Amino acid sequence: IVENAVNTNGIWQPWCFFGSYYAKAEADGTIISTVNSDYLTPAPSGNDPTGLYRFTASDLTLDAPTAMWGLRWDSTSAQTINLGQNDLTIGSGSMIINGNSDKVITSEGGKLVFAGEDIIFDTEGTGKFEIAAPITWQKPSGSAMTCPSLVFSRGRRTGNVTLSGQDDVAEYGSLYAYCYNGAQRTLFLGGSGDRTFNGPIGGYFHLEKQGTGTLTLKGQNDRRGGGFYVNEGKVIIAHNNAPNPIVQTNGICEFAEGVVFVGGTTTVTSNGLLRGLGTTGGVSLQPGARIAPGTDSQIGTLTFGTHSTLPSNMQLYTRLGLNTNDMLKITGNLTLPATGEPMTVSVSDVSGGTESVKDKSYIVGFWTGNNPSTTPVWTVTTTTPSALDVSEATVTVTGGSTRRIILSGLKPAKRGTLIKVQ
Repeated sequence: IVENAVNTNGIWQPWCFFGSYYAKAEADGTIISTVNSDYLTPAPSGNDPTGLYRFTASDLTLDAPTAMWGLRWDSTSAQTINLGQNDLTIGSGSMIINGNSDKVITSEGGKLVFAGEDIIFDTEGTGKFEIAAPITWQKPSGSAMTCPSLVFSRGRRTGNVTLSGQDDVAEYGSLYAYCYNGAQRTLFLGGSGDRTFNGPIGGYFHLEKQGTGTLTLKGQNDRRGGGFYVNEGKVIIAHNNAPNPIVQTNGICEFAEGVVFVGGTTTVTSNGLLRGLGTTGGVSLQPGARIAPGTDSQIGTLTFGTHSTLPSNMQLYTRLGLNTNDMLKITGNLTLPATGEPMTVSVSDVSGGTESVKDKSYIVGFWTGNNPSTTPVWTVTTTTPSALDVSEATVTVTGGSTRRIILSGLKPAKRGTLIKVQ
């Protein structure tokens, strides 16, 4: 029983499930499960916003905006709800998705509106559950909540759970999901919109970031287990004990300024990108990993918090501003790849031409512990060839007490000659 819950429209608020059904209260206050006869059949429009609905058909397409208090799916076959251009409002903020085969919500512009204090799902069975429609939150009247939490009391679909539509909620409290069903299942957070979770990440599930948007984690990792994979878009680690990420090809992970990460080892695979202004814990960099200190808007230093090995074919990015540049700091020993293995420094001029690079050297990395014992072969490239000539640029790794990776030999790009036409 939810503490301080009240009986609203026959079910408990904020929410309560009884098995795979909504719970209800008898006259004497006893909480029991609803039964099929307590549910109405959803129609394309004109549904009762105070009613509970049971969706058993294979398809439902809305032809006007509509609302209902709660919605339960339970067919053994595949089911699709197409919102069309119409909003569907769920007054309790909760939905039950049961039964087998895929369950999908699509849209042609309409939104799925959750009007409870939190956004809550209870789902299990075979097949996937996917919301490919835009979702948004409608704050309940009189509520003191500033944003909802996203809760999967059960997220136990064998085909996993995916939010792939535009997320107009954007700001959440906590994230909780229990996704074990014979094996640990995965929650995919996708779409082009940005999401921020301000509270803890709890439960038992794998989390995978998909889509082009940015996922920001400001709460600690309280899960009992589960991986965290950055497949697409960007993840910002903004808590010292957030889930430790595995940054896949084309994924981006950024450690926010001020973060000193203690959540475990960050893994970066080939073409994954690690950046930011914070301090990581351990890092496991695979060949071809990319490192870019700073953020989109700020040049600065990314710190690896312990002994680190830089792999072959790694790319280290640095931007040159006026009298400043991005740097990588390693707190501890530095190990480089075997002698002769390739590494790259990619440099760009973001100073607007105000930085004078001729005869100037730049520290692009430094470390505090033991010196490397190998000599890889460095290549210098540039993403701003109109501003920089890197044809004679070199990278030097200095040992002894200096412990620096130094970029030098840059020249301003040659400009065209102005020809006066008579």
